[in-house]
Amino acid sequence: MSEEELTTLCAGIISHIEDCKSATIKSLKSKFEDYDAQEIMDALQQLMSEEHIYKNTEDGLVSYSIITKKITIEQVNQQIDQLKTKINGIEIHDFDLKISALKKIGEIMSDDIQELLNDAQAVDKSLRFGMHDGYPETDRTNISDFVNEVNDLVGVLELMQENGIELPHLFDRLAIDSKKERVNKYMDVARRLGTLS
Repeated sequence: MSEEELTTLCAGIISHIEDCKSATIKSLKSKFEDYDAQEIMDALQQLMSEEHIYKNTEDGLVSYSIITKKITIEQVNQQIDQLKTKINGIEIHDFDLKISALKKIGEIMSDDIQELLNDAQAVDKSLRFGMHDGYPETDRTNISDFVNEVNDLVGVLELMQENGIELPHLFDRLAIDSKKERVNKYMDVARRLGTLS
């Protein structure tokens, strides 16, 4: 099986497991009948090694499920406390302001921090499987998922502002253009090296 075929099979397996919540070898063989058992096992092994899915055995039945990575406000606060400890004695008022803002975000919308992680996941899927790759028997595509996640993020940003959290320089045109220049510069380097077509 070629690398491209393996990537296609992996994308199909992920979509299938997302739709079904979990999948057995039998259901995967039935769904992907154009592939033999070894090819399906190779794809499952790759997905597990990349930590996209995990194997579950219950009552002798093996199934595979998507790994969901959630971060809690407590985990964010622990990271903040660790950073404060590391820079103890250094007076950084701006940093303290950012810490206070982050704690405020946690108080008013603990679940919405997940939106940032969902954005990253949507971008990752688009890069791995293509922008227009979709989910069987639905109108969803990776690009539509990405747009939905960006809209969710904008909603969270507006909610933060509505709750009195200042976001200075949000949507700063100079900063945005600077980022675009850096991305284009490194994409040109990647093209010259042959790693991007």
